[in-house]
Amino acid sequence: MLNKKIKIAIVDDEKDCRKDLLKVLSNYFNKHHEESFEYKEYSSGEEFLKDSTISFDVIFLDIEMNKINGMDVAHEIRKNNDFVIIVFVTRLISYAIEGYSVGAFDYVLKPFNEQDFDLKMEKIIKKLETNELDKSILIKTNYKDRIVKIGDIRYVEVIGHNILFHTKTEVISSWGSLNEIISQINSDSFALCNRCYYVNFNYVTGIEGFNLFLGNDVIQISRYRKNEFLSELTKYLGKKGRDR
Repeated sequence: MLNKKIKIAIVDDEKDCRKDLLKVLSNYFNKHHEESFEYKEYSSGEEFLKDSTISFDVIFLDIEMNKINGMDVAHEIRKNNDFVIIVFVTRLISYAIEGYSVGAFDYVLKPFNEQDFDLKMEKIIKKLETNELDKSILIKTNYKDRIVKIGDIRYVEVIGHNILFHTKTEVISSWGSLNEIISQINSDSFALCNRCYYVNFNYVTGIEGFNLFLGNDVIQISRYRKNEFLSELTKYLGKKGRDR
């Protein structure tokens, strides 16, 4: 489950195909997910490459476009971005297979079959969720800056002006504000259980009263935040269970 709108680019020189793709996308999100999406359409590869104003999560890229084709656009994308999900749109599977040379995640065939499209979108959503925890943040310390995967952080603790990152293997001491850390992590796998602890749901092993267990660590849930924290935890675990 993602905590932000999914940003999607639709790059196709056929207006009707852009319209049809937007329709199956809208139907998918309405039927299957609470996550919403925002999109931007491009009528050519050139138009897309000139627009550097938006960072997309997913790019639906038509292979058979005039002038610069989708494969060439994908090569340009990969020069600067190894992580964005590229999905080729084509009428011929043979063209789509070539897409794996540029790290395309998948392909969809024209005309769109809604059932097949929904299955591919499920794979895309899961990949985005995995990517979210695979991302890293930069942690400043007194000795050297550290790069840590978000998924390896069990919880973040605030003590005065110090920030302690409790990871799977160690505790890293830093400084700053918790709001800055929340903005950096930016994941709905995490939530505040009180004003001093920002917790990764994936490491919660039990709850007893106002005690929250994360393996051998026990931290306190505040009365003020308990209901909201439990609601977010239940929602997260329910969504995670449905995706298995």
